[in-house]
Amino acid sequence: MNTCCKITELKVTQQENGWIRNDKGEIIAVPVEWLERAQKANEEMTEKLYGPEERLKTAMQNLKFELKKSKEEGSYYYSWQANIAMAIRDNVKGSTHENANKAAREFLDILIRD
Repeated sequence: MNTCCKITELKVTQQENGWIRNDKGEIIAVPVEWLERAQKANEEMTEKLYGPEERLKTAMQNLKFELKKSKEEGSYYYSWQANIAMAIRDNVKGSTHENANKAAREFLDILIRD
């Protein structure tokens, strides 16, 4: 005999508006259409609040925050600097290692400037 579960009878009432209430009058279910409408409204509001422009703004704020933490070797800033400098060295004829790193630092410093 399984004694871990108890089966109880639940008395419910469905109202004209589609809500289902238990015998205490508490709402325990709403029509699926209401949930679908609420979900769609939530998605529309989220898009307005966090649309492409807002997501880009947030991403840039996060990037700048991380880049500002440290410019020491091994830091996030340093890894960006090294990658930008290598792109400059590989694509700008006559660029030196020093000039490429200087240009990368200048770019990053402008990017993270407030």
